[in-house]
Amino acid sequence: MMLYWAYKVARGDFTYWVPFKGCKGQFVLGVLRTAIKLLVEWTAVVQFRHSHDVGGLYFYLNLLQTIILGLGSTLAYEDDNTEALDKSMVTIIMGSASVGLILSFGLLLLSINREYVKSFTSSKTSNVFVQEYFTRREEGFQKIRVFGINEAKWRKAIGG
Repeated sequence: MMLYWAYKVARGDFTYWVPFKGCKGQFVLGVLRTAIKLLVEWTAVVQFRHSHDVGGLYFYLNLLQTIILGLGSTLAYEDDNTEALDKSMVTIIMGSASVGLILSFGLLLLSINREYVKSFTSSKTSNVFVQEYFTRREEGFQKIRVFGINEAKWRKAIGG
């Protein structure tokens, strides 16, 4: 978790898109970031690959981390309890889960609209996403959506 927080802070992307202010806002921000990260780690909810949340590249690397740590934990598993699962059974279960994760992710990438595939490897920060959203829109009613987002995401680059 600390690696994730350090990653977000180092990229200047720790502030969340929801407009939180003050100490209470920062506390809520920390809780939200932690909850979303844990949710992504344990369920791989693809909607959180968005730049506002964990980000595409981090989402993808998190899937790899889950598989590597899961398989590594399986190798380190000790069945010293007579009621515990046999090590070979744990290895089969974790191996099957890893293969299932890889296959389902691969099928997802094959079945989605091609323009969204790049969102799984994008390293774009939330700040850049918001700024690009504003500058690439033609209509004012589309641009105005940006101003409902946390000011830290747009004020410096867009002004206002």
